[in-house]
Amino acid sequence: MGVHAFIVPIRDLNTLQTLPGIEIHDCGHKVGLNGVDNGALRFRSVRIPRDNLLNRFGDVSQDGKYTSSLPTINKRFAAMLGELVGGRVGLAYASVGFLKISVTIAVRYSLLRQQFGPPEQPEVSILDYQSQQHKLMPMLASSYAFHFATQYLVQKYSEMKKMHDEQLVADVHALSAGLKAYVTSYTAKSLSTCREACGGHGYAAVNRFGSLRNDHDIFQTFEGDNTVLMQQVAADLLRQYKDKFQGGTLSVTWNYLRESMNTYLSQPNPIIARWESADHLRDPKFQLDAFRSLILSLSSLQSLSKLCTIVLMQEVELL
Repeated sequence: MGVHAFIVPIRDLNTLQTLPGIEIHDCGHKVGLNGVDNGALRFRSVRIPRDNLLNRFGDVSQDGKYTSSLPTINKRFAAMLGELVGGRVGLAYASVGFLKISVTIAVRYSLLRQQFGPPEQPEVSILDYQSQQHKLMPMLASSYAFHFATQYLVQKYSEMKKMHDEQLVADVHALSAGLKAYVTSYTAKSLSTCREACGGHGYAAVNRFGSLRNDHDIFQTFEGDNTVLMQQVAADLLRQYKDKFQGGTLSVTWNYLRESMNTYLSQPNPIIARWESADHLRDPKFQLDAFRSLILSLSSLQSLSKLCTIVLMQEVELL
């Protein structure tokens, strides 16, 4: 009937010894996150009461009849895996915290560290060098972007838990998968870059780059391997692309023209587009229009080809 969750006692409440048929193994010392007690459980012919079934998605009556609000095994399996979404939301948010810490350390060091400068003049902060700025400023900007993006993700996840809307569940699943994969991969690379930006001093344990890197590295593979999560995002994008072409040829063409005209009419006229004032450039609507223009200028066929290749590779691996 698919994958289901049960509550299984593992220790005697009086002696705290493991119950018959249950084995517990510790994972041992890890590269990082040793404050987290990871282990493995093995069950051999363990029987539990029917009442131990967590029956939100499926139940078994006293006479052994199985019922479920979800019609297929695949849907039940997806519902169980959907509980991983909360973990992905937390990982994306925590990864931003790692990025903030490392960027703060590197920027502060770069402001205080002075080296070289014009002849017969005081040395200058290494943050004044363009090479150092090119390393750190994009990460600083990304920290702000990821902060607001993960806050939005947490908000949508909270709405999903309250409403149980199927479309919202699908959107949060794709968004959490994409953000978790992208943010954690970005932060993993940034931790090394921040360490390098601090030179030899960055290798000192007191700067925490080593412990931060070790504790964060696992973020890329637990609660879903980043490669697999990106494939899930690609599959969702292909689904949305397919939905755009549902219906007859005339209705599809009409919807495309309508959306295109709405986008065209919302664009600023040539005079406004050349405004360079701070208020205009910081206007969220202008920035959103700029991103839309960038996306529309990309090769749609090339992007779709890459997405199809990723999904097909996943299907081949499953076969």
